[in-house]
Amino acid sequence: MADTPELRRSHERRPGVIDLMIGQLPLGRLGDPVEGIGAAALFLACDACAFVNGEVIHADGGQHVAGPVLNPARFG
Repeated sequence: MADTPELRRSHERRPGVIDLMIGQLPLGRLGDPVEGIGAAALFLACDACAFVNGEVIHADGGQHVAGPVLNPARFG
């Protein structure tokens, strides 16, 4: 889950729900779109990654191993 303007707006509307979602992430924090997620994309695009293929790189703070997190849309 990335720290985006839309997520910040959702947090203003439903702070308890968004905090609960963040609390379910193994790292317990939001990902930075540039430093965290962008860095993974940059790695995949650089020469250091030239011999890597067929891999899935999860830049999601461990959300993929935590299972589904709350869907804030269900909380209106």
